Amino acid sequence: MSIKDVRNAIFTKLLGHNILKTTNTAIANAPFTPSSDVWYRISFLTGEPLTIGIGTEAKERFVGIVQVDVYTKTGIGDVTPITKAAEVANLISRGTMLTSNGQDVLITKVWIDNADVEDGWFVTPVNFRWQAEINSGGY
Repeated sequence: MSIKDVRNAIFTKLLGHNILKTTNTAIANAPFTPSSDVWYRISFLTGEPLTIGIGTEAKERFVGIVQVDVYTKTGIGDVTPITKAAEVANLISRGTMLTSNGQDVLITKVWIDNADVEDGWFVTPVNFRWQAEINSGGY
């Protein structure tokens, strides 16, 4: 059980939905060229772990965020960006427990963040905060 399993549990759930299953979803360090007026980028971010026991074998509680950036054309108003971001936010609910390779991960919070313009695109971030307890050294 590892941080990789945490990532896989969340990505499998997200990419299993038609909204993000398309070729219009970018993932870190993979070739990608947007091919429509709406596309997505998924990023896996981890925070500093907290040891939740005593001794070298104690589990560590990791927290982090999976951020799905929703990219839409600029100059079209905010209805399409908000609608697309809400579709993504509804893919995983707060309180959902996901599992990959025996590793459980809990989604503790879901929210749509403030939009901004980036490289000519209107970007609306959707955040999924997660928490997982991983065996010591489980990278």
